Amino acid sequence: MTARVCQGLKETVPTGTSNVDYSLTLVPPCFHVVRRGLHLGVVLSLPAATFWTRVHEGTYYGTRVIAKVILAADATTLRKAYQLARISIDMHHPNIVRFLGVDYDDQNKTAVFVTEQLERGDLASILASDEGLSVQVCIQIMFDVACGMAYLHSQPKPIMHRDLRAANVHISRNNRAKVANFELSGKLGLDTSRVGTPAWTAPEILAGGANYTEKVDVYSFAMLVVEIMNRKMPYADESKATPARQLLEEIVSKQRRPTILHPEKWPQQMLELVKACWKENPEGRPAFQFIVAELDMYLKQPQQ
Repeated sequence: MTARVCQGLKETVPTGTSNVDYSLTLVPPCFHVVRRGLHLGVVLSLPAATFWTRVHEGTYYGTRVIAKVILAADATTLRKAYQLARISIDMHHPNIVRFLGVDYDDQNKTAVFVTEQLERGDLASILASDEGLSVQVCIQIMFDVACGMAYLHSQPKPIMHRDLRAANVHISRNNRAKVANFELSGKLGLDTSRVGTPAWTAPEILAGGANYTEKVDVYSFAMLVVEIMNRKMPYADESKATPARQLLEEIVSKQRRPTILHPEKWPQQMLELVKACWKENPEGRPAFQFIVAELDMYLKQPQQ
């Protein structure tokens, strides 16, 4: 696509709350979704914090897609959806789920945001199944996620995901991973009181802090790695014996961290990397560029 074609979404969206024209003239032609080509299927679970009303599996002219729907869309919500669209258009990376298009139906007051759907679905579903995943495949998935996150954080204004977990990692037919659902980006000005999912959320957010940095995603990455290693959500076993409120307080005040069930299965450098990523002090956590380099080094080693 050319810069000229995509300039449409870079124009300022009107900020008024009434009499706003949200016609597709605001959207570059290459990102128009033609409703007759879109067929909605199974309703999926919603991300932890979102302005979407429903999320569907579907097809768009025969191609498998994810369709995120806003019903009874008001002007404020539509502005946020178009902000997300403008950001998503510029996100071109092999480890970021690809944005396909957006549409607004003025008569029914509904908006649809369409992204690609990978063949194997989300990583959380795979981890919950009986399918075996080798250490090599798991570390490749971690590497792919780190690459996607490094790309988001490398933007002129870093894009924070703020809900990084297996449910928001999608897997292709050849077990390559892409980061999905980054609409909690700080660029969008969404409600930060509902950010993230507690077991994956950095202690500085759990403590109620508002001035956090992109290092919150590095902490969540550590929890994602534990999720992959244990094949269950962080603190899944601990939460059975400890009330949720107490567990969260101990994460914040006592630096409690999840148990890795079988550490002997994993390379020592992976265990050390996880501990670096979940440090209490955000400044002590590595950047994703460092994480990528560490995982790349392991993947390039001769495998026994």
